[in-house]
Amino acid sequence: MPLAAFAQHDIGAVFHYVPLHDSPAGRRYARASGELAVTRRQADRLVRLPLWVGISPAQQDEVLALVNETIRRLRGEAIRGPQRRKADRRTR
Repeated sequence: MPLAAFAQHDIGAVFHYVPLHDSPAGRRYARASGELAVTRRQADRLVRLPLWVGISPAQQDEVLALVNETIRRLRGEAIRGPQRRKADRRTR
């Protein structure tokens, strides 16, 4: 999971978005139609990165390097597929 990679590098990235229909107020007052699977799927992909006005260029580089590394790893896993990943783990 990408957030675990950030935690391992002491970079504070957090889950960002709860769909309105899943929030406490949304569950109580909203009138959602159906499961809203696309909204939930997209919500699972959003993270808040530690970027602020006073972040140093070195800190920016560290955060963005980890973002790029994580994206490359996830794309590689998606290309190989779940069966291939299991075989890769056995051969290591």
